[in-house]
Amino acid sequence: MSIPVTFMGNVATEVKSLATASGRQVAVFRLAVPDRRWIKGKGWVDGDPTFLAVSVFGQLAANVAASLKRGEPVVVVGRLRMSTWQKALDGGATSSGQSLEVEASHVGHDLMRGVTTFSRPAVMIEPEDEAAAIAEGLLRQAEQDGELLEENAA
Repeated sequence: MSIPVTFMGNVATEVKSLATASGRQVAVFRLAVPDRRWIKGKGWVDGDPTFLAVSVFGQLAANVAASLKRGEPVVVVGRLRMSTWQKALDGGATSSGQSLEVEASHVGHDLMRGVTTFSRPAVMIEPEDEAAAIAEGLLRQAEQDGELLEENAA
């Protein structure tokens, strides 16, 4: 089940750009959503933030990776999902948990907290050329960085 949502918060991690096995571009980052409450007699009080994993795909992923930096205020529109995970521990034991994830359809800077300048990418990638362009760009970047691409970049 997924729920349509809008969140305002701060980019909590650097944006990581990946490619799926099929070549589709993906960008992921964590979003810190503050918990502010009005308490009579005290005013606005900050609580602990909620952290969400945000993933974006295709041209939006390329634009997000080129535009967002850690700490910047953003607005994210998308679908909220609860993900359950299990992790194998030493000695055969397992650990499990749940995390909140957002598959974003729109991402932008929060203009209530600052200004930004909009610019279109120099080259818009056509959907049929996207996979080839992503693969070429990521391969070139990995060669320049002296790293190998992750095999399991999904």
